[in-house]
Amino acid sequence: MKKFITLIILLIVVSGCSKYTTKKDDLDNYEATNNQSTDRVGEPQKENFEIISAGKNVFSYVERYDIKKVAVLLPSDEAFRDISVAIRDGIISSWYDNVTPQFRPELLFITTSSPTEELVSKIREEKIDFVIGPLRKGLISKIKSALPKDIGMLALNTDVSITEDRERFFQFALTPENEAIQVAQKAIKTGQRMLLIHPNSDWGARISQTYRETWRELGGIVVSEVSFNPSESDHSNLIKKALNIDRSIARKNFIRNLLGTKLQFEYRRRNDIEIIVVAANETQARQILPQLRFHKAENLPIFSSSHVFSDVNIGTSKKDLEGLIFGDAPWVTAEEDFFLRKILKDTSHPAVDYPRLFAFGRDAYNILPFLKKMDLSPTMRLPGATGTLWVDLDNVIQRDLKWYKFTNGKARRQSTRT
Repeated sequence: MKKFITLIILLIVVSGCSKYTTKKDDLDNYEATNNQSTDRVGEPQKENFEIISAGKNVFSYVERYDIKKVAVLLPSDEAFRDISVAIRDGIISSWYDNVTPQFRPELLFITTSSPTEELVSKIREEKIDFVIGPLRKGLISKIKSALPKDIGMLALNTDVSITEDRERFFQFALTPENEAIQVAQKAIKTGQRMLLIHPNSDWGARISQTYRETWRELGGIVVSEVSFNPSESDHSNLIKKALNIDRSIARKNFIRNLLGTKLQFEYRRRNDIEIIVVAANETQARQILPQLRFHKAENLPIFSSSHVFSDVNIGTSKKDLEGLIFGDAPWVTAEEDFFLRKILKDTSHPAVDYPRLFAFGRDAYNILPFLKKMDLSPTMRLPGATGTLWVDLDNVIQRDLKWYKFTNGKARRQSTRT
């Protein structure tokens, strides 16, 4: 961890006039022009690395691809700048803090703003063994087709339209749909009758569809659904309707009018809901959960994805989210990294806004020496910054989230048995 923190300080101190890049002999300006589109990194330190395979610890040696040079392909345009910096610095941090003794490749960072032909020509010229990237989905198929067959590729996105088999080709992405599937799989163990809450937006439509489809495949029932306006903060009417509280109030009004007298009344919610799934960001969740409690749903288990946890500074109290269970990348929620997170926050590093992409970069680098063995051994698991990693039959890197529950205002790791 000390090396990790030292790296962040180094990236800031030696950056000169550029806030998020480092100078030559460490890392060239990532946005270099005039044919200076390649940045290099040299020799890191050595440590041991532990992997988990079929329940046993395996140290030091695994069968691996011969990788001496790695090209990292990331966009450098303004729209992707902070995203690319977060991923890039995650990769560089793992390079400095490298824990695999036999794996010491040279890193070259190449912007994908150039035409594909120029990118592939540069990769050939530099005698690259493996490529990390591209990030843009539309470039995956183009670069994959143009690369020589002996060059491996770990795309930082997934393109399900690619059907052609190719050795040493893998895809890795952090998709909200994959998280939604895991949330559903987790929640179904607690109850089968779900109230689904999601924003009325494109993202909300995508995620809610994944939740509904997965829930039904698992044998569950969506008994009620709330689609809220993300620009509003008061969702009481929608929640009352979803919980049938509006019907309870209507019955009270009917009886009061029938009897013509004032009644002592306490409304009740419906009792056929066993769990609640909330698809929302942290701000929205902090508005929704207190309203659920107010409307008698305080005893129902509530589940969500990583989107409800956005602050790198985990010292911030989140009492409004009390009791919420969510899955996330372990690097983002690890309490032992508090000092590093403070440095990132104090220096306005892009990892503050994109902590999971920083972790994504770390995993993209750390998984390279194990890809061959993981491809050959489907049971092999690698503990990563974004989750426990494994390779499926389509050579897509999958990750198992870690589970947390907000207790006393903080995210606490749940037992694997929970």
